[in-house]
Amino acid sequence: MDSIPIPQDQPALILPDSTVLNQHQFRLLVIHGWFMAAAFALFLPLGLAVAHSYKHWGRWWLWTHIVCQILAFSLSLAGIVVVTFVPIAHLGHRTLGIILQILLGLQVLFGFARPGLTHRHRRLFNVMHWWIGRLCAAIGVAEIFYGLVLSEASWGYYAGAALCIAAVASLMVGRDFVAQLRMPPPGLPQNATKQAATSPKAPIQLTAEPAIQHTMLKISGSEWSEDSESHSEV
Repeated sequence: MDSIPIPQDQPALILPDSTVLNQHQFRLLVIHGWFMAAAFALFLPLGLAVAHSYKHWGRWWLWTHIVCQILAFSLSLAGIVVVTFVPIAHLGHRTLGIILQILLGLQVLFGFARPGLTHRHRRLFNVMHWWIGRLCAAIGVAEIFYGLVLSEASWGYYAGAALCIAAVASLMVGRDFVAQLRMPPPGLPQNATKQAATSPKAPIQLTAEPAIQHTMLKISGSEWSEDSESHSEV
């Protein structure tokens, strides 16, 4: 099938034989780009931001994190399937994409097979899960801009991807900033301010002098001392 010229105002991929992709291949490449952008500029960093800064949501943070990561994995897998019908010769972009998809698959498997909170391997799981996730996010962002360079995209695509990533990152940074503002002064315990604001003031209890405490009291004709009651309660 002969190659059909692509309009100059749209991104095009020049193959090594100096031909351009036909219209069908170009549409598949655009779909691939949108799938990967949604996976690595939106859902993957959003899942990381929720897991990092929004654990005060209770169980909802975990389910939000899981849904975002599964969507990122599914979209990236669909993007790889779509682009297999496009004769791309850029080995570096393809290799990084395959590595990234393998790491994402491992993350999903690790997430469903995670040990319990008290399991002896839980700390190892946390370290691996955290750092593989961060590595996936870094490679994913790099692949987005690498793909834009290869497709000779206009600056609007760069700006859109950057704004999306910055918006998701601001959710994490903003939450951490607010949490820092709400922290008590360094000299107070972490929960001192909250306890002082929420707990009612305890009534002031007046204690008698030791001499009065040991005074024998006469009740109903019998003598009684507070020392004897305290010993009986023990």
